[in-house]
Amino acid sequence: MDFGLNEIVFSQESKNRDIGLYIDLVNSLKTFVLYKLGSSAMETIYLIQIAIKNILEKTHYINLTQLQSLMNSENQPYVRYYYNVLEFLDFYNLNVDETCIEIINYHYESYCISAEENRFDRQRKLEDFQSIFRLGEAIDWYWDICDQDEKEKYYPLKIWWEITTKIPLRTTEFCLTPYDCTRKDDDKYFLTLKRTLLKGNVPAVSHKIKDDYEDHEIRIDEELYLLIQNYKAIVDHYDSMENFYDRDYQIIGKRQFLLSHRSYFKCLEDKKSTFKNTKILEQFNEYHLRKIIQQFYVNVLQNKFNYQVIPKNNGNELQPYQIELISPMDTRHYAFINLVLNDIEPIMIKEIARHGSVDSSYHYYNHVGSFVKCFTYSMAKRMALKNREKMGISIIHMNSFNHEYAYRTAIEKQEVRYREVTGGRCINPSEGFEECLKNNNDCAICRFFRRSSTTNNQGILQRINSNEEKLATEIDALQELVKQFKRSKNFSEDYGVIINKIKSLANQNALLLSKYVM
Repeated sequence: MDFGLNEIVFSQESKNRDIGLYIDLVNSLKTFVLYKLGSSAMETIYLIQIAIKNILEKTHYINLTQLQSLMNSENQPYVRYYYNVLEFLDFYNLNVDETCIEIINYHYESYCISAEENRFDRQRKLEDFQSIFRLGEAIDWYWDICDQDEKEKYYPLKIWWEITTKIPLRTTEFCLTPYDCTRKDDDKYFLTLKRTLLKGNVPAVSHKIKDDYEDHEIRIDEELYLLIQNYKAIVDHYDSMENFYDRDYQIIGKRQFLLSHRSYFKCLEDKKSTFKNTKILEQFNEYHLRKIIQQFYVNVLQNKFNYQVIPKNNGNELQPYQIELISPMDTRHYAFINLVLNDIEPIMIKEIARHGSVDSSYHYYNHVGSFVKCFTYSMAKRMALKNREKMGISIIHMNSFNHEYAYRTAIEKQEVRYREVTGGRCINPSEGFEECLKNNNDCAICRFFRRSSTTNNQGILQRINSNEEKLATEIDALQELVKQFKRSKNFSEDYGVIINKIKSLANQNALLLSKYVM
């Protein structure tokens, strides 16, 4: 590989801004490539190295004016490697204006969305969703046990998760959430978000909020409303602090956006190296969110929950003790499938996604099967953890749930009152049959059912497998129905019926699995 860079342009640029030494940059690029050897194929690493060199040289080492010129041109052959460029800029401090980070990320996100929409037949891997669900489980569990200082550090992560798993936002849209984003109207709650006016991989971008974005208000639940209010209560006082960064160009007053850069700065583990030569713009952006996600992976998932963090798309089956390192954009696809399973029809998904036609949304329905399987396992784990807590059993590791060995003989409990039923005992303290009617007289899915130790667990496995076969049939029917969207006379009714069947079968399997989780 040729690691040589244009030293003449580097020398000229170094006269205008402090970008370090040329030899340090070259050595850092070599080190970065070596670091990549363990996670990527040699051919891919070669292309990454070429892309980084190309971007560095054509933008005069990430000069803002030169970068804008390149990004506004139609010739961007290395756009698929812009994420790796961002990784390198995080690896080596080149004194880059944070606006440059936002611009590179914007175009990378546009490329990802455009590529996803143009690959209708791509079957998203099970592992793609497994890691996202595992991250969600860990965030929820950790939020209940962490102290106030830890909460402040990971509040942007928690808010990002709660919003972007429900609404498919770009990361740049999320980071631009305005400060005054919530309102309450009687018992209803609303959230205002910034949505881009641009579609696809558009070359000409003004990078001005008023020109490129518009406000979009959505209905939210009280829990998210209170989460945002609590975050403000913790961080708002930083806005009025003088000389907060110990610099000369302080801005005092209410910030423009929801997420506080000052809070992020306060919680940084290594302030000196991060801000040694970098101009502080007082705006929380995608780079900061990515750093918080990475810190959560190390400090919480790895050190507290004992997960093994592995690179994305490493080609191996994901083990129960492993989790892939995801990017902020990964929740966008999760959110689309979430909308499907909440009975949102294709025409509405088209509007939310800002697609030009309904056809662009069809490929999301190809991924419902993998999503539902991960959803079922995740719900089973959450139910099992809650049951263990009620029984006074301590939770040691979050990753102890093994999907392949999730069936076991239920632990016999000494119940004061019970009645014998087929296959076990009913411990419902009520003398009535309200619960029986709720569950359509199906004891296996009732919360008061305790399976007898003498019952053959193979019957439960057969029940789950039968439900999975029914799920596959309903998912196929959903995909076929969506293809006939424009010609179907009773689309809304048929769509709702199929979605309800899918959710019912998934919930049944989650409840069945939860009783046999180790």
